[in-house]
Amino acid sequence: MSIPRADGRGPVPKMHEHDWIATVGSDDFCRVCGKRRTRAERIEHVRRVTEDAIEAAVEASDREWFEIAVAAGIVISESPDRYPEPFGTDELWRRLEALDVDPPRERRAIAGVVRTLVSRGYWIPTGGYRPSDRPEAHGHPKRVYGRVSG
Repeated sequence: MSIPRADGRGPVPKMHEHDWIATVGSDDFCRVCGKRRTRAERIEHVRRVTEDAIEAAVEASDREWFEIAVAAGIVISESPDRYPEPFGTDELWRRLEALDVDPPRERRAIAGVVRTLVSRGYWIPTGGYRPSDRPEAHGHPKRVYGRVSG
């Protein structure tokens, strides 16, 4: 069986089936690019790829949408009665829908909004996660945030 590399450089070198199973689950290969890397190199590589993807999504989004989304996030952080802690992107998406704001072409732009809210001190990561209740997110875990206590 020929297994293609993620970077398109042809198939992964031929091995015995048990070698392949052991290698896929090991720390030798980066799951993003398929190259052999140390654990530290893989973590840094994934971080860089993630940062680049978020930047690209934000740049591709409408600037007006981005500013409205940031403002909606500020409203969430400043409305403890309406948005109890913990809160996250599910509340942000619902707030934008309530404002009748169309989602961006690249939905990952929401990560840039959250990073902006965190960097400005409106949202604080709690370290917790919860399953998303939005149908399009299929219950995937989403990070939750708290607000700065005044």
